[in-house]
Amino acid sequence: MAGRDPGVTDLVRAIFGRMEAAFRDALERARHDGEIAADRDPAVLARYLLNSMYGLRVLGKTAGRASMIDIVETTLTCL
Repeated sequence: MAGRDPGVTDLVRAIFGRMEAAFRDALERARHDGEIAADRDPAVLARYLLNSMYGLRVLGKTAGRASMIDIVETTLTCL
């Protein structure tokens, strides 16, 4: 319904925004602590992780475990 119902769209945007902010905050701490490269942008990585997470939720309906593990491992290498 998001995209068709303005109320639902606003709600989904707010939820995505909170999740992205949580990822960004964690990634900023990780960059500060040297766990990810200093030249990586936490905001960009946060959006990437949010997209990957929802992509995994969709693929998880049909993809096998090995495929899911490959995707997670590849996603983590981007950090």
